[in-house]
Amino acid sequence: MWFASGLFVLYALSSCIVAVIYSRQAERELHYLLYAQVESLAAYYAAAHRLDFPELVSPEQHGPLKVWVRLISGGRITAMTPGTPDLPVQPASETPRGSLLRVHGDDGKAYGMVRHLVWDRSGLVVEAIASTNPLATSVRGVLIALALTGLLLVPLALGGAWLVSRRATWPIERLVSETAEMSPTDLHRRLVTAVNISEIDALVAAFNALLGRVEQGVARTRRFIADASHELRTPVGILRTGIEIALRRERPAQEYRQVLIDNLGELGRLERLVSSLLLLARDGADVRADQWEAVSLREVVARVTDAIETAALEKDICFALTASVDCAVIGDPNYLELILRNLFDNALRFSPPGEVIRVELRRENGEAVLVVADAGPGVADEDRPHIFERFYRGHGTHGVSSGAGGLGLSLVRWAAELHGGSARLLDRPGVAGAAFEVRLPINDRGN
Repeated sequence: MWFASGLFVLYALSSCIVAVIYSRQAERELHYLLYAQVESLAAYYAAAHRLDFPELVSPEQHGPLKVWVRLISGGRITAMTPGTPDLPVQPASETPRGSLLRVHGDDGKAYGMVRHLVWDRSGLVVEAIASTNPLATSVRGVLIALALTGLLLVPLALGGAWLVSRRATWPIERLVSETAEMSPTDLHRRLVTAVNISEIDALVAAFNALLGRVEQGVARTRRFIADASHELRTPVGILRTGIEIALRRERPAQEYRQVLIDNLGELGRLERLVSSLLLLARDGADVRADQWEAVSLREVVARVTDAIETAALEKDICFALTASVDCAVIGDPNYLELILRNLFDNALRFSPPGEVIRVELRRENGEAVLVVADAGPGVADEDRPHIFERFYRGHGTHGVSSGAGGLGLSLVRWAAELHGGSARLLDRPGVAGAAFEVRLPINDRGN
């Protein structure tokens, strides 16, 4: 509605402007015509001093305009064209020479008049007179033509604008309708509206790509929840079974103590699993990278080695560190320790008693490179592509089970990528055991 009103007002204003311009142009042409008439007659009389003007015999016709001539001397009419309208004589002192005057005759009609004084001592004034009714009629004709044109063009313009707007908006309406029909249970659906409009098609493609990413994210979340439930059910079931067996009959205090010790071990495993799940569920949401600091990797290796020294001694396993230089990285010390702790736990779990876990720290191409190698059974070829996946269960080698419930290596990769680095399993043909490499960007200012 507002568009129609605005279009109508705009056209009305434009029509008024056109009519005013046309009216002024017509009036200007009338002025030029009358002025040229009186100027030529005044010049002729000044040169010949005769009144034998053809214009005094009959009026001149200029298209729809009829021009009469009147001669005034001493305030009285001395000669005029037959049929000249009866108009009052204008005082010479009040009439600017060559100006267009608008006067009304006794018949009520409007006339235009131009006066010119003859340049001699006679005081003769030559007047050219023409009716302005043809001009008014012409202006009215222009207004009527503009109005009729408006009555035709404005509806056509409105109809065309409506069609254009509908063509522009109906794809959006279709998209809104299709989107409203989607639900969280059918994320596999995609928008199928094809309108052959590059901008809309690009929007549909981008939205479908977003839906694909959302579907994949939801699928990962559902799989994560299912796997987490499975992992949590195992230690909880063990705890429940142990307690139920212990309560079936009266037992000595030593047996109850053993049940509590066994349950404490399962609770520790459960605690580590829950902590790992919380880390992965947050996915770095609580990480403040702007508060990270320069951390020495050699010091992190030393702290983690001291923390698991008791467990290593129980299996008669030692660590051999090779660090040519120290490397400082910008990061969170807790997450960096998480990387080392999971790699060391993994190596300690799969290394036979009496073996050595080798740890290498070096700089390479602007990165800190950390390698943890054990002498365990290694990783089967079919397990290698999946070794960093969450809850992945392999074929009896590395990653089959861990204190983090199958999340240890996935936490390593997650924490490394959180710091802009990477984690991978090295390929070492003919060498026993597995070697994991972590690369992290070096903070040169910290070294």
